[in-house]
Amino acid sequence: MPGTFGKLFGKKYENMQRKINFFIYIIIIIVLLIYSPLVMSVEAVRYDPGLEWQVLESPHFSVYFCK
Repeated sequence: MPGTFGKLFGKKYENMQRKINFFIYIIIIIVLLIYSPLVMSVEAVRYDPGLEWQVLESPHFSVYFCK
């Protein structure tokens, strides 16, 4: 029912609603751009680089595990 709001209250309010929705989408995108690198950096470090690692490799993947 996207046209109902405009029919009840006029085009002025429908345009205002579109501007508000656009503003909300922009805010969501900005928040995601700010916080996604922080989440990615926390998730990237899951192993201790001081350990000795043994690697099983094939043409398609590698498996790392501690000795």
